[in-house]
Amino acid sequence: MARQARHLQTLALTIALIGGVNQAYAQAPVPESRYEPVPEKFQNNVKQVDVNEKLGQRIRTDLQFVDSTGKTVKLSDFFNRQRPVILQMGYFRCPQICDIVSTQVIRTADQIGDLTIGKDYDMIYVSIDPNEHWTLAQEKQRAYALSYNRPGSVNGFHFLTGTQEHVKTLADEIGFSYQKVEGSNDYAHPTLLTILTPDAQISRYLYGVEYSDRTLRMALIEAGQGKIGNTLDRIIMLCYHYDSYAGKYTKNWMAIMRFGGAVSVILLGSFIGLMLLRELKHRKQQQVITA
Repeated sequence: MARQARHLQTLALTIALIGGVNQAYAQAPVPESRYEPVPEKFQNNVKQVDVNEKLGQRIRTDLQFVDSTGKTVKLSDFFNRQRPVILQMGYFRCPQICDIVSTQVIRTADQIGDLTIGKDYDMIYVSIDPNEHWTLAQEKQRAYALSYNRPGSVNGFHFLTGTQEHVKTLADEIGFSYQKVEGSNDYAHPTLLTILTPDAQISRYLYGVEYSDRTLRMALIEAGQGKIGNTLDRIIMLCYHYDSYAGKYTKNWMAIMRFGGAVSVILLGSFIGLMLLRELKHRKQQQVITA
């Protein structure tokens, strides 16, 4: 009876834990929108600024640009290399936010010790200003590659300029809407990174100017489609999903609860099976005594 009681306690504890997780998940508050309202005096300059997410869509790779050496290239030159791509759209003369985003990406990438730009993934920066020259792209590429400073990584940095037609087409492909600021040469645009798979499929959007090494690493592992990272990474990804409001990967409680439910069924089935075996054994013993 003591052993049976212990089995019952274990089963009850497991079900209670799963119930607690379910209740916590159900009661978790839904965060408010991540976007702050734009002051009225600036609204005319951001009317067209928006992001229309196109997760799962494969972008055109036949678009032509000029790289940091003055050579004409196609986007296809940077895909099908068996590694994912980080795409940033902005402009090299940007007085504030673009450099902040690029610098933060490099700092975060440097914290991901087991994944290296140029070896495990690529970084593409496309200028939305058709008037910017490839020599400025060269200057920016050299600066960021020097800051990252890992052997062979320079081959993973691609800073590109292009015509208005091809730049706008790429922006439309990823749902990136921007506009020129009235009375200046500056542009208003969303602040985000687009993570693409090795075959140019949109895998994830990362918003803001700061990205934790965990978030960026998991986004790259997810986009890598099993081509980068290790087996443990892929198992972990099964228990996480990207929370677009929080801007990071969080535990996938539904997957965890499904797993917990399966464990409960196995425990309950084992318990019932054990009790039936004991009952059969007890009956046989009674029959032997009676005989």
